[in-house]
Amino acid sequence: MRKIVLTEEEKDDLSKKHEEIDRTLMNFLLRRHSIEEKTLPSGVWNDTDDLPSFSWREVNFVDFPRHRLSSYMSRKDMEWMILNMLEYAEKLNTDDFRVNRGFDPRRQKTMKTIRAFLNFVLPVK
Repeated sequence: MRKIVLTEEEKDDLSKKHEEIDRTLMNFLLRRHSIEEKTLPSGVWNDTDDLPSFSWREVNFVDFPRHRLSSYMSRKDMEWMILNMLEYAEKLNTDDFRVNRGFDPRRQKTMKTIRAFLNFVLPVK
């Protein structure tokens, strides 16, 4: 069996071509988020305790008070809220995302990054 020897430059090129998420966007999101567990106890709406308590998770972003995600939101709404936040932070220009241009590798990579972040922060049960 022949051994294939790759140089460091070739290894870097291969890893860049097959990288699925954008590390800069992921690090931006991970550095700025905080998670809060909130619970609404049973018996708040009426005096009976036959209803279970309602709990959810909120993801808050430092320096972006209007962009708050909750576990009761749909994933598509969360994705659009993160896209708007990234556009507000000037990390991304979402004008290219609104036009359907078919296969766009940059758009695909950005959406995979956002979905990976959402799966990390709010895992599907």
